[in-house]
Amino acid sequence: MTRSTGLALAAAALALCAAGPRPGEQQLAVTSATLDAKRTTDGHTGAFYEVEFEFTEAHLAPLCDDETFAEIRIFDRDGHGGRHLLEDLEDCRMSLDGSLSCPLGVEFKHVASDPPRWRLAIAFRGRSPAAAFRGPVTVRLAYSVSGGPETVHVGMIASCAPARGGSTLTCRAGRKR
Repeated sequence: MTRSTGLALAAAALALCAAGPRPGEQQLAVTSATLDAKRTTDGHTGAFYEVEFEFTEAHLAPLCDDETFAEIRIFDRDGHGGRHLLEDLEDCRMSLDGSLSCPLGVEFKHVASDPPRWRLAIAFRGRSPAAAFRGPVTVRLAYSVSGGPETVHVGMIASCAPARGGSTLTCRAGRKR
């Protein structure tokens, strides 16, 4: 493959991955993401996902409902990745600094300089159909309360670097290639 062919393929892949939210979706700013594929003892490929992002939501407290459905998806340019359901959100509590602390270490940190802005950092494990991941990485936070309309926040981070061997992909906002 020539260099120009490789660049053309990379450009086409980026064009296929929507860089921003589609109509009805809101922007999410991904500050870091790590996707790590590992072969398990039973021969399957498992994965460890870690992501940190910020999003804007004026009223996050309604998530504290026992009928809330909330999930985070993280996937690479080939669609490989995982999803994690946020559970027991009815047990979340607002802290004095305005953050929302939830079970299993999930905490929606209130960004003091921007009142409707929230930061979430989360790590989770899952299966992976891929032995390696390729950037850019897309993160999707979706939730609905009591069967109401779904709210979707989507963002992408393109500053990614694979580790030697390719099984781990690390992305950081502002990384120079």
